Amino acid sequence: MNSLLAKTVEVHQKDWPQRLAYIVAAYNATVHESTGYNRNFLTFGRELALGNPPADRLSVNNYADHLVTSLQEVYCDARKHLGREAERSKR
Repeated sequence: MNSLLAKTVEVHQKDWPQRLAYIVAAYNATVHESTGYNRNFLTFGRELALGNPPADRLSVNNYADHLVTSLQEVYCDARKHLGREAERSKR
């Protein structure tokens, strides 16, 4: 996080508070090597993006069911990735 912030602040480093939100957004959108997913997706169950929402809107109940199912699958997959990374690190 520090290296990202260091690359964006001005010479006197007094503008870092204005830059921090952008750095955090970029960090959270980056795919983590150990899980294979970005932090936004693991936290919210979707990518955070600008623009128009998708046209295929679901009812609240259907969206909740879809979200729970999706997150269960993703968390299982992320755990597998973490297990493989732990084995790789152990070797």
